[in-house]
Amino acid sequence: MSRVVTWSPEMEHLGDCVLTIGVFDGVHLGHVNLITETLRCATHASVPSVIITFDRDPDTVVGPAADIVQLLSLAEKIECLSLTGVEHIVILPFDSEMAALSPGDFLRHIVLRSMNPLQIIVGEDFRFGNSAAGDIHLLKELGLESGIDVTGMELLELDGAPVKSTRIKNLLFAGDTETAGRLLGRSHSLSGIVIHGAGRGGRLLSIPTVNIHPNEGSVVPATGVYSGKARIGQETYPAAIFVGSSPSFTDSVFGVEAHILGFADEVYGRKLTLVFEKRLRRLEGFASPDALALAIMADIDVVRRLSDTVSGSS
Repeated sequence: MSRVVTWSPEMEHLGDCVLTIGVFDGVHLGHVNLITETLRCATHASVPSVIITFDRDPDTVVGPAADIVQLLSLAEKIECLSLTGVEHIVILPFDSEMAALSPGDFLRHIVLRSMNPLQIIVGEDFRFGNSAAGDIHLLKELGLESGIDVTGMELLELDGAPVKSTRIKNLLFAGDTETAGRLLGRSHSLSGIVIHGAGRGGRLLSIPTVNIHPNEGSVVPATGVYSGKARIGQETYPAAIFVGSSPSFTDSVFGVEAHILGFADEVYGRKLTLVFEKRLRRLEGFASPDALALAIMADIDVVRRLSDTVSGSS
């Protein structure tokens, strides 16, 4: 189990280690590749492996006007990083003061104050310090001065392009959850609290759904109907997921809701996680509630068949 610590000037010094640094939004296959190399080098050197990451995307501090969304919340990111087997995860509380540090000061006052990295392994596009002035070349120069071996790894490529968080987000915004899932190494998930919706699902269509208010700053895939799963507590169920406003109702507002197969409990106010596996279709308008209900039932049948296929092959 990884030890998670929030960085502070008074934190316990971690001693010798092999270190990797990054935002790690999504903890995608590219990140896992980087962390795997960090673990390998740490094992070879017989020292602990350490990840330094941030409690938020640094861009939200240096460019607060930007509309920045994340693939994972901080808690979800820590959970995914812990699954890699790294020994220490250090969370940097990123603020304007830290953003103002020069690359050299970041290395001296943040990194070297809390550990003694024998090696730092980062992606070749790594940037750090005020105005992202530091790059892999500067990090190697600073490392040479401090006796640190610095490795810049080539970015992992899949389908002819680097695996990056921005690419994954753009795929999700386009509704391509399958390709996004391949780059992530798992299906994209969206968590939120269950809220009251318009009530049309159960009242008008006889197809009950649960509505969620996604966590602020989350990546919501493109509008459409998706096959996926719903996680409630420790249980997981097949789900037909609907994103957007229904063209069939003039008063419909944007929302995220799901029909959960084999589940009928009261869950208002509870946390629910929706897992997006495959986009089935775009949203479309229907002439009557009956026609809409038939379309949704067809979607649910597809979800059921896909779920049965997965269950049968496991």
